Amino acid sequence: MTITYKCPILFTANIGQCLENIHIMKTLIVLEGCDGVGKTSCATNLAEEIHAIYYKTPPKVYESLKGIIESSGDYNSRFYYYLSGMCYAAREIHEILKDNHVVCDRYIYSTIVYHRLLGVVIPPNIESLVPVPDFAFCLHARDSVVKQRLRERETFGMFDNNFEIQHRAFEEYKTFNLSMFDTSDLRTEESVSQIKKIIHL
Repeated sequence: MTITYKCPILFTANIGQCLENIHIMKTLIVLEGCDGVGKTSCATNLAEEIHAIYYKTPPKVYESLKGIIESSGDYNSRFYYYLSGMCYAAREIHEILKDNHVVCDRYIYSTIVYHRLLGVVIPPNIESLVPVPDFAFCLHARDSVVKQRLRERETFGMFDNNFEIQHRAFEEYKTFNLSMFDTSDLRTEESVSQIKKIIHL
């Protein structure tokens, strides 16, 4: 028995119409790492340099609940608060990427890393809930540099002064496909310049 396949003829006009419907997404750059390594300074400056949108997680709409969640002491609730915020952020980032590059200050990896250390059982493959970054960096620095930077900050995070936790978090970050980037001896503009060379934007 012979099976004959009929192939449709594609006219140039149809190809052009198809190409018009293809929307090429812009670039998503993620900066991760422990507190005091220079993430926010690098992220805001990088976004300005490459004319991208700076996006910080959790999203602003979640800010009103953050204090309540952080003070509850319930780490499972904390995890799902941050995970929910990350999923909400992913939808916003997806829309932004249709027209603009995005530089994201913290991503799904931080949510996983810190809650693993807090003893939360992390569901498998939750990274699939968010867009895969085009570039993902884990910034880090020597303890002495981090301590100095934290002293200069006006706000403090949950783990800022716990360097044992910070060291363990850094080891957890290494389990993901992140580019390690040492900011210890670099000014913000030098870090941004080196990152720009890597992402070619």
